[in-house]
Amino acid sequence: MSGTWNTAMADTFRITSATLLSGRTLTIAPGVVVVIDGPFRIQGDLTVMGTNTAKVIFTGDSANTVSIMILNGESNIQHAVFDDFYQLRVQTGESNFENCEVRNLYQVLVESDTRFSQCTFESLSYGIRSTDYIELVQSVFRNIRGTDALYLLDGKFDIDGCEFYNNSRAMRIVFADGRVTNSVFKGNGDVNISGGVMFNSSSSGISEVEFTYNTFDSMYVLGAEVPFSFPYQLR
Repeated sequence: MSGTWNTAMADTFRITSATLLSGRTLTIAPGVVVVIDGPFRIQGDLTVMGTNTAKVIFTGDSANTVSIMILNGESNIQHAVFDDFYQLRVQTGESNFENCEVRNLYQVLVESDTRFSQCTFESLSYGIRSTDYIELVQSVFRNIRGTDALYLLDGKFDIDGCEFYNNSRAMRIVFADGRVTNSVFKGNGDVNISGGVMFNSSSSGISEVEFTYNTFDSMYVLGAEVPFSFPYQLR
C-alpha cells in the first residue's frame, strides 16, 4: 500500500486489514471516504489532505473492535472526520491533526508526540488518554460519556484555548506536567478542582501544572475528594 487515493480512482476505499509499511507514503486526497472493516496499521508516512468543503472521512462500525493505529512514521492529517469505529491510537512517531472531527469512537490513545489543533472530540465513550507529550490548541471536547474527556498520565502536555462542555469529567491529571491556559470549562460533572479538573497523586509522584487564564462556570479550589495533602503543585 502506497501512493495516492483520490476520488478519480474511487469515492470510497474499504479496508478489511491493511498496513502502510515503513518507508512508504500514502496520501489521501479531499473527499475520499475510507470504510474500516479491519485494522488499519500505519508504519510509514500518512498525509491526509481534506479541505473545509471536502473532508476525508474514516468510518466503520463501533460495534467492532477495529482501529486506526499509527505505529511509526510521520502523519499529517487535515480536515478529516473519524467516526463510528473503535479506537484511534498514536503509538510512535510524530502526528499532527488539524481541523479534524473525532466522534462516536470508544477512545483516542496517545503514546507518542501528538498535536491537535482546532479539532473537535464529541460523543466518545471515553476521551483522550495520553501517556506522552500532547499539545491541544483551540480544540473542543463535548459530551464525552465516560469518566474523563482528557486523561493525562505520566507525560507532558500543553493545552491552550480549548473548550470543555458537558463531559462526565473534563480532565484528570496523574503524575503529568504541563500547562492549561485560556481554556473554558462549562457544564462538566464530577467537579473536584475547577470545573471538572481532577488531580490524582500520591507520595510517589507529583504533578507540576501551570493553570492560568481559564474560565469556569463553577470554581472549586479544592473539592471534598481532594485533600490538601495531595502533592500536586498548582501555580
